[in-house]
Amino acid sequence: WRGLAMSGGALKCLPFFGGADWKHIMIVGPKGSGKTAFLYRLKLKELSWNGKKGRKGMREVLNTMCADSPTTPGVPNDAAAYHFEELVKGNDKYGIWDISGRQAIKRLWPSFYRFVSMSAVVFVVDPAVIEKPDVAEAAREMDEYKRDLLFMLNEDELRESAFVLLVNKRNPGEKPDDPPKRLTHGEKADLTKTFSHIFGLDDLHPSHTQPAPARVEVIVTNIAAWPEPADQCREWETITKHIHNYHVTHDRKVIAK
Repeated sequence: WRGLAMSGGALKCLPFFGGADWKHIMIVGPKGSGKTAFLYRLKLKELSWNGKKGRKGMREVLNTMCADSPTTPGVPNDAAAYHFEELVKGNDKYGIWDISGRQAIKRLWPSFYRFVSMSAVVFVVDPAVIEKPDVAEAAREMDEYKRDLLFMLNEDELRESAFVLLVNKRNPGEKPDDPPKRLTHGEKADLTKTFSHIFGLDDLHPSHTQPAPARVEVIVTNIAAWPEPADQCREWETITKHIHNYHVTHDRKVIAK
């Protein structure tokens, strides 16, 4: 893996990652929502979450990665500013940016998409926030997340980017050594409806009578329960298909004009 510092002139080198045929994806969201797990579940195919050994292995990877990665001044040593990985599947090449959700780094999010043309933004949230006993605190946090997403949706540099709201519902096994459980269709449907409403996405989506795909795709999943290899799981295929469909539709609109 590569952990890259945000200090000095590091941002000046960002346009040189990958090339014109690469699709860059930015993963953002609040701290602890599962962004880094998302990245390395895709990248490290040899890792398994199944059983005690798999879980321990993933924790060791994440802990080592954060400890070895450069940090930004003022940010604790256990928090890398961001990680960048290349993922190649067939003819598709992706540059994936996992960017810290700490407040000190959030101010720098625009620096990434102003230097790198992002094909998509994946905004990861943990639905446990809405289950907090302090209702006022839960509402405040969700309002903050909604503002973050809507801000990026209206950024000029991201107007041609597809968006994914990934709701990472952790669903551990009943016993400590049990593998994480995948979500039921009912759980996914309920959370999709809830978070579409919370983030105000219903107003952004076209009606069912229109052929254009929604700009924001909502995916509810448990990242820890993705099967191996993760880059062949249904959720990743849904994300890449959404990116492709959105850009094909957008390009057609540009040509029509």
